[in-house]
Amino acid sequence: MNQLLSSLEVFYHKLQAYHWYVKGLNFFTLHTQLESYYDQIAQQIDTVAETMLMVGQEPVSTLSEFLE
Repeated sequence: MNQLLSSLEVFYHKLQAYHWYVKGLNFFTLHTQLESYYDQIAQQIDTVAETMLMVGQEPVSTLSEFLE
């Protein structure tokens, strides 16, 4: 489950970076949509981490652990 959690965390941060740096004619549409995506991923991250704790697993929590 830590592999899933790590993938979600990395994806979250990539989406957030795209959100911050989006440019162009469709800025407002893309900016809003990307925020919606990373908000959804944040909910999934929370669910995975809480599930891990409920079944006695220890979720990783640092960037270095996510990338490992």
